[in-house]
Amino acid sequence: MRQQSFRGFGFITIMMLLLFMAIVLPSKMFVERMSSKELVEKLDSGNVVSVTIRPNRETPTGEVVLSMKGQKDEYSAYVSDVREIEEMLKTQDIDYTMENVPQESYMMTVILPVVLTGIVFVGIFVFMNMRAGGGGTNAKMMNFGKSRARMTRESSVNFSKVAGLRRKKKN
Repeated sequence: MRQQSFRGFGFITIMMLLLFMAIVLPSKMFVERMSSKELVEKLDSGNVVSVTIRPNRETPTGEVVLSMKGQKDEYSAYVSDVREIEEMLKTQDIDYTMENVPQESYMMTVILPVVLTGIVFVGIFVFMNMRAGGGGTNAKMMNFGKSRARMTRESSVNFSKVAGLRRKKKN
């Protein structure tokens, strides 16, 4: 039974990895990284078709993506100051697009931590209940004060069966 569930888990993991690769890799496949010196050279060459500036949340850093005439590949460079690149593009009269600064998602900052914390607490609770339920007579976690011993009134032991004791005779 465990082996089948493990195979199912492995299959799901492999399928998720393949899906991730199919979505993420093609978009990054034709982007070539370049240094800041190469970025300036390409901007000075005059063969730039389009420029996209993608600022980071940690301003003023960001990424500059160039498309060149006659080439399918895009060129990308990370810059330490997006404003300098904007000024350079304005002086060379190159049109550019500026994407919005990525914002933190409400889902990632509020809902996800609450849900994960809830899952952890439910998991701990289920685990403790499973451990407390099995294992024998007094294995339950909170039953340490509840003895299952019973008092009996019937006993086959009497004074004549106890060694070393003598019974007094009645006068």
